[in-house]
Amino acid sequence: MSQPDARTVILLAEDDPDIRESFSELLGMFGYTVHPVANGAEALEFLRVTATLPRLIVLDLVMPVMDGFTLRERCRQTPEWASIPMLVMSADPGAARRLEGPVTILRKPVDMHEVMAIVEKLVAAT
Repeated sequence: MSQPDARTVILLAEDDPDIRESFSELLGMFGYTVHPVANGAEALEFLRVTATLPRLIVLDLVMPVMDGFTLRERCRQTPEWASIPMLVMSADPGAARRLEGPVTILRKPVDMHEVMAIVEKLVAAT
């Protein structure tokens, strides 16, 4: 696996604090700069104020305040965010049917090796 540029930002929207912390640590170990948030509203606020847009959004679908479906739709409607790839993690087997447009979905529980391989592929494509 190649080492990303330290400025490669990943936005991680996950409401479970243990999963958020684990993924932040994992992505950080591979050289990514991670901005973890607990819901879609926090993710939108980050996107609005950041000077460096993330190269990838890792997204849970079921979150309080604003869910991942709404966040995804808001990103798709905002031209400067629409091209940011998203990696969706969900335990919902029907999630793919509810998401429009191209998206990569991993079913929870996820395999960390698979996650990192997909993250590297999605970041490299941007």
